[in-house]
Amino acid sequence: MGWWPDILNPFKIGSMSKQEMERKRAVIQLVGETEAMGDMMVRMNRQCYEKCSAALMERGEELTLDETACIDCCAGKFLEAQMKVGQVFMQEAQQSGVPGAPGA
Repeated sequence: MGWWPDILNPFKIGSMSKQEMERKRAVIQLVGETEAMGDMMVRMNRQCYEKCSAALMERGEELTLDETACIDCCAGKFLEAQMKVGQVFMQEAQQSGVPGAPGA
């Protein structure tokens, strides 16, 4: 079996029941969503750091109140933009009839 959990083992697909296949799809979807969330956090951290506190390393100090407020605002705007983009993608998927899209 190696390190693959049975649910993700590509060599067992032919012997899986419909319920096992649905569980496998759910696990794969969850893994993909988790990776996407991690990627989004890395992009948000990089963007907000560059915008708000790039001089921090030069000073070698803690964040100032202005930098903290900037990061808070930047992160909020970044997440709001991601939500709007996600909503547009969901609407497009629903309208185009993509399988698995809510309401499709």
